[in-house]
Amino acid sequence: MKTNNQARTKLSTLIFGYAHFLAAAVFTVVLIAGYFIVSGLLGTVIERTVVNNAQTVSTALTAVRSLYSREVVEVARAEGIEISHQFQGVSGVIPLPASLTIELGEAIATGPTGASTALYSPYPFPWRQDAGLNDSFRVDAWEAISQNPSEPFVRTEIFNGVASVRYATADFMRDSCVSCHNSHPQSPKTDWQVGDVRGLLEVIQPIGAIQQNFTLQVQKSYLGFSALIALGALGMIIVFLAYQRRIAENSGLLTRLEDNNANLTVLNDELQQFAYRTSHDLKAPLLSIKGLSQYIIDDLDDGDLDEARDNVAKVRKLSENLEGTINGMLNLTKAEYMTRDAEVVQFEELTNSVLDNLQGLIDESGVVVSKDFNHVWNPHSNEVRLKQVLENLISNGIKYACEKQESPSVIVMTKTTKTHFTITIKDNGIGIPADKRADVFSMFTRFHPTQSAGSGLGLYLVKKHIDALGGKIDFKSNNGTEFIIELPETQPGAKV
Repeated sequence: MKTNNQARTKLSTLIFGYAHFLAAAVFTVVLIAGYFIVSGLLGTVIERTVVNNAQTVSTALTAVRSLYSREVVEVARAEGIEISHQFQGVSGVIPLPASLTIELGEAIATGPTGASTALYSPYPFPWRQDAGLNDSFRVDAWEAISQNPSEPFVRTEIFNGVASVRYATADFMRDSCVSCHNSHPQSPKTDWQVGDVRGLLEVIQPIGAIQQNFTLQVQKSYLGFSALIALGALGMIIVFLAYQRRIAENSGLLTRLEDNNANLTVLNDELQQFAYRTSHDLKAPLLSIKGLSQYIIDDLDDGDLDEARDNVAKVRKLSENLEGTINGMLNLTKAEYMTRDAEVVQFEELTNSVLDNLQGLIDESGVVVSKDFNHVWNPHSNEVRLKQVLENLISNGIKYACEKQESPSVIVMTKTTKTHFTITIKDNGIGIPADKRADVFSMFTRFHPTQSAGSGLGLYLVKKHIDALGGKIDFKSNNGTEFIIELPETQPGAKV
């Protein structure tokens, strides 16, 4: 079950861990694709816009010309006012409709779009020889419109070195113009009828000016749209990251829950073992004391004082062992409730205090205990835990000294690094049997029961304290035993 949960958690974390990269990649692809699509559409839209602009100019000029012919020219002619192409600077003369159209076209050419106009025909008046079919577009436009006068002729080409749309429409002969054209002495054609296509009105619209303005507007719109997409993508990334964080938190919670369950299982096993060993280790010496007490009574009744003294000594020894077992159990129980705020510990003073407490054992054993501190370390820690660690390890080194060793010794060494503080307690005693080393820190483990009495809880308790301090403990056993403890620097006030 745990494996399946971990697999699902890892899969979810993997998917959502890369979700923001995926969103960024999709966003980039969308922008690039959008740019090319918009660029492709932009050309078509610009061309249509240019054509529409040319059509608007052409329609406006045609409407103005019709209005001028109908409302101005006819009235002026009836009043005897001269209408001529030679009107500029001449008093009492107004322009012909065609001349007015040309003037308006020149005025339009100065506008922002740069559009220009032209009136031309296969039958130009002598004073307008440049208004003939003098390029291929005019020829093609005349041929097309002559066959279908209602449709404009449009083509995009280079005109005067500039890419332009040329838009030509039919210029029909109006009723007000027929008599003039047919009667004018210089008219190249004198059989005009109303409705004939007498020429073409062309609007030349450069693409560049409109394209630049249109492109600028589209770019602004595209940038705005891209910004919206970017905000959307950013929002998605934030959602993905939040979801990923939630998954990570849930994963951490699940891991902690599984770890807690595992720890509870271990604690339950230890509790069962503790209950069993406690009942055994307390019951066995009590039964022995009870039996020896009866022997003492019998010895006294028999007057055998020497035997009684021997049995009393045995009772005392059993009582001392029982006291050690009870103290070990009490220390183990109290270890769970020793957590306190970290405070400054004078480590060298603490070591000296431990050695003072063990001085009787040291004198009795003949073991030389020394210190080698290369750095004075005064950490923020739990003094009670450190004291029990030192007492257990130093006393073990003394109690399990090798009788064959001429100079039995225990040395306490310290070393400081940038990340932690190391305490080493080394002896040259009888060491730990190879087949017992895997169980060094297990509960109720004793290696040399004939060498010294004990509860088998000492090293288990040491490991508990070191774990609570956030440190690590390891050992080597070869011609003695060496315990190496690494402790991190703890922040003031931290719970240890």
